[in-house]
Amino acid sequence: MEPAITPEQLAAILQREKDNADSYAEMLEELHQQAFDYYEAKPFGNEVDGRSQIVLPDVQTSIDHMTQSILRTFTSGDRVIEFEAEDEGDEQSAVDATAAVDYYFMRKQDGYRTLYDVLNDGLLRKMGVFKAVAEKRERVIREEVIIPVEALGMLPDDAEIEDVTENGDGSARVGLKVVKVETCFTGHAVPLNEFRFSPRAKHEDTANYVAHIAPLTRGELVEMGFDRAQVYDLPRFNDTDLENYESNNLDFYDNEETSPAVEYVELCEEYARIDVDGDGIAERVKVFRCGGDILRYQGAPIVDPETGEQALDEFGEPLFEDGELAVETVDFQPFSVFTPFPRPHKMVGYSLADKVMDIQYLRSMVARQMNDGMAFSNLPRPIVAEDGSTDETLDDILNPIPGAPIRVRSQGAVVPLQNSFNVGQSLSVLEWATGEGEKRTGITAMNQGLDADAINKTATGTALMMASGQQMEEAIAKQMAEAFGRLAIKIYRMMREDGYPFVIRVDGEAREVDPSQWPDKMHVRARVGLGTGSKDKRIQARMALYPALAQAMSEGLAGPEHAFKWMDGVARDTGIGHGDDFMFTPEQLAERAQNEEPEVDPELVKVQEDAALKRDMAMIDAELKAFEMQQRIELEAMKISGNLDLQAYRAEVEAGIARMKAQMEARLKLDMSKNREGGDLDK
Repeated sequence: MEPAITPEQLAAILQREKDNADSYAEMLEELHQQAFDYYEAKPFGNEVDGRSQIVLPDVQTSIDHMTQSILRTFTSGDRVIEFEAEDEGDEQSAVDATAAVDYYFMRKQDGYRTLYDVLNDGLLRKMGVFKAVAEKRERVIREEVIIPVEALGMLPDDAEIEDVTENGDGSARVGLKVVKVETCFTGHAVPLNEFRFSPRAKHEDTANYVAHIAPLTRGELVEMGFDRAQVYDLPRFNDTDLENYESNNLDFYDNEETSPAVEYVELCEEYARIDVDGDGIAERVKVFRCGGDILRYQGAPIVDPETGEQALDEFGEPLFEDGELAVETVDFQPFSVFTPFPRPHKMVGYSLADKVMDIQYLRSMVARQMNDGMAFSNLPRPIVAEDGSTDETLDDILNPIPGAPIRVRSQGAVVPLQNSFNVGQSLSVLEWATGEGEKRTGITAMNQGLDADAINKTATGTALMMASGQQMEEAIAKQMAEAFGRLAIKIYRMMREDGYPFVIRVDGEAREVDPSQWPDKMHVRARVGLGTGSKDKRIQARMALYPALAQAMSEGLAGPEHAFKWMDGVARDTGIGHGDDFMFTPEQLAERAQNEEPEVDPELVKVQEDAALKRDMAMIDAELKAFEMQQRIELEAMKISGNLDLQAYRAEVEAGIARMKAQMEARLKLDMSKNREGGDLDK
């Protein structure tokens, strides 16, 4: 087993890796600068004085159109990526993770600008770089509270009392200042001149060396927690090197350093595979380094045993113990690289500018010749015979005035030089070159909405041409979404490692999520690009499914949850909101059903009352008939026995019938009052 390497050896290894990466970055920078010059439509360097020097901005037009088209896909309200649970039971964690990443990226930072920077870098300079970052942010909250005076010493430790006013009744009005520190999980766009990687790297996640190398001030390094004494001993970054970090020299300004705290040093945040412990296996380590020095974090304060306060050096500066080296073993690196047209087995692919630069040169040359030809036709070059000219002849020719004479000694001393100018041939070449550019980029006049002759083309042909152009946009969008998905996975892992619950807002509602409960493994699915279809196509497909959904619901094969999913998809695809903006969710429907009394149909109540009345009348009639039958039987028995007093018997029967009728009418009246809407009849 080899011995562990020393900090000096580690710094030397990283410096060699950086030197190799710098050499490759310098070669790429030449290509980046060339593409940037074409984007800015700068002169080619072969211009001739007095001739046309027009430069057509084809690179700029193509990149700007492609950028806006793809950004519209990413920011139109639909989620670009979604987490998918690997194991059953983790579906809610996947939903929470999707919402959390979207919330932090698009709301806790300028997510649109980050997407724009990475996308523009890739389309122009071959590659754009995301970086997942977990950064601490302070939030100051000031409020006034009224508390008992005796509770002033019981306030939380993070609450600072700014003002106290006693009210005279044992209470006090207290002005509090609370500093909340929260962790924000965001994605940054790394400028390409600050990104380094191994020349042989095939992918950022498998590269042996990747780094973010940027100039930072000494004060910024101290704020990051590095040892103050070490930071102020680091070599200063010279102005020449600092200029190389500027964006293509487009911005010019003087770097005024008024104090050592704002002097720049070069910070290397490096992720390399190195066997640091000597076990024969290369681990991925994260190192903060400046030149040959690996940085240390600020140690604990040194306390003076006599005074009990922090000790000071001879210059009056506070003393600290030596902190830990800024070296740690990590499971992943934070970068995610986007390239619009990948090369097999290479991390650096091709840019959209690569496909258009020669077209821009060709079209610009033809356009210059057209301008020159038109100028020569309108103002042809003359042939001047020296023996027939005077001193005024050249002045008259070089300063043409319509209708003014040209002074010569002899007739025919000045004759026009005949030039043939065929504008049709030039326009044909321009049209051919334009077609070549459309084939390479997929950006046509029609899918830009600029073709005035599109009305004369068939609908099928126009649709096919637009679909062909959209395929190129979808292919680039797919590459961008995959890179964003890798960024999302890294942000997910940072959230899970941090482990603290936090509150996010989803569809306007606050919800707390707990990343510590999320599973270790989670998949990411890109929802844009090839195979997903455009939103217009998805809207058409959803509308076509509506009759089938309605029939399924009428037959009991679908329910409110299916209808809500349909409405939510339509609302999201059209970009006008969410499903719950237009209809109740299944949960809301269930809650309303529990809280609301069932509606009473008056017609149904009347039918039920009539049926109950008829039923009661039938029962009363049956009881009367049974009573009459019983009385007849008794009458016959009395006739047989001879004990018949007809008058008394008749009176007794009539009284019995009267009693039964009264009882039945009272019962019928009670039953009707119970079924009657509005209360009992007796009330």
